[in-house]
Amino acid sequence: NPIMKCTDVCRHCVLAYALPSVLSGCGFNAAQSVTPAVRMETAPADVRAKTKSKSLLYISDSGANDVATYTYPAGMPIDTFTGFGSVAGVCSDKDGNVFVVDEAGPVQMFSHGGTTPIRELPTGAPFYAPYDCSVDRTTGNLAVTQLSSYSYAAIAVYRKAKGKPELFKDKQIDVTWFCSYDGSGNLFADAWDRYGQVILVELPKGGKAFKIFKLGQNFEKAGGVAWDGKYIAV
Repeated sequence: NPIMKCTDVCRHCVLAYALPSVLSGCGFNAAQSVTPAVRMETAPADVRAKTKSKSLLYISDSGANDVATYTYPAGMPIDTFTGFGSVAGVCSDKDGNVFVVDEAGPVQMFSHGGTTPIRELPTGAPFYAPYDCSVDRTTGNLAVTQLSSYSYAAIAVYRKAKGKPELFKDKQIDVTWFCSYDGSGNLFADAWDRYGQVILVELPKGGKAFKIFKLGQNFEKAGGVAWDGKYIAV
């Protein structure tokens, strides 16, 4: 599985392969103020240069408010990025580019092993609390969940991971948490309904409306969502 996401309350992570992979990982103000991530060097420059052709593990930590990168599977520290307003989810596309969601600012795109953003995607009204993300391998679209959905949008989708997003709404959905596309371009996310119950929602490929699924048991909180090549794991 070329994309691995592990999540808990404070951490999100994504495994980004250097070569193109087969699978992947959820009114705007165009003049939004941006605070780019600041790189804090960890490994020597010659070591970092060699890692650009290798698989890297990116881990965002909302407690420390940073994103750390490691070689995979060796786990050698490479870089740590700071300067986010409130860092949240990370995800990767099939080319190994990595997207970092900042609840207080734009979604920043980094090339594989890159140290400065190569693209910034706007958030803001009416998309106030972006949280997790996933990239559709079939289209290159970037989906972003948000923690303030009821009056606004449950999911934002940036076509080809560029420009302003298309917003998808459903008044039955209060919050969306973690998300993942499957191999066919269908988007899944765990969410809260209006009663605070954890549910699973699907935005079918090319669709405009959500399918909502009740889960077979009660969950204290929402957790990670990932496509394993055959099933959606919740």
